[in-house]
Amino acid sequence: MACGCSALRLCALHASWAAQMEAHGVVRLDQPGVPAPVPPAPKGKGLLATPTYDSRWNEEYATFLDGLKQARLIWDFWYEPFSLRLSKACFYRPDFLVQLCDGLLELREVKGWWREDAKVKWKQAIEKYPCFTFVLVRKVDGQWQEERA
Repeated sequence: MACGCSALRLCALHASWAAQMEAHGVVRLDQPGVPAPVPPAPKGKGLLATPTYDSRWNEEYATFLDGLKQARLIWDFWYEPFSLRLSKACFYRPDFLVQLCDGLLELREVKGWWREDAKVKWKQAIEKYPCFTFVLVRKVDGQWQEERA
């Protein structure tokens, strides 16, 4: 009863099943010397993905946020984690979701300049989703400035 089965019939079934799996190249991970599989790196956008930034400013701000995270001034941050539905066919995707140390969530938008449609979406998102704190981030004289909406 090496497999831990309580009845001989179950043990025989377990042994048969294990033999069939090994014949198909499936190995048990609990055997000594069998390395654990390495999952592939996530791709695309979302909470677990390795981000590909749309602009140099977004990449610089992510580096800034990472410094805040290392200093434990924020809990964590994610780049373009989701989209908010504004109407049937209109969505707003914030640049960053930042979780503060107290658990509050902020949506941060990094802007050097505004297109008119981006301003409209920003204002609609603020009105439709009051559960979030919206923060506009700009770089002025080499320093990041935040304006809370």
